[in-house]
Amino acid sequence: MIWVGSKHNLAKLQQYDLTLTVGTEMIQPVNIVRNLGVWIDHKLSMKQHVITVAGGCFHQMRHLRQI
Repeated sequence: MIWVGSKHNLAKLQQYDLTLTVGTEMIQPVNIVRNLGVWIDHKLSMKQHVITVAGGCFHQMRHLRQI
């Protein structure tokens, strides 16, 4: 689970318990999630997605250099 919002609104949430209880399971919030192959962070900046894609491209380019 991820909470998404502006910096101001996310700061307001810091004082509350942000866990979610579903049945007997407690779900803890995280800062980054992956949905349909896209990495999304709580600021919606896509920084982690860009880092991951760039790393994958660099890896493939290293393989092409060997050919």
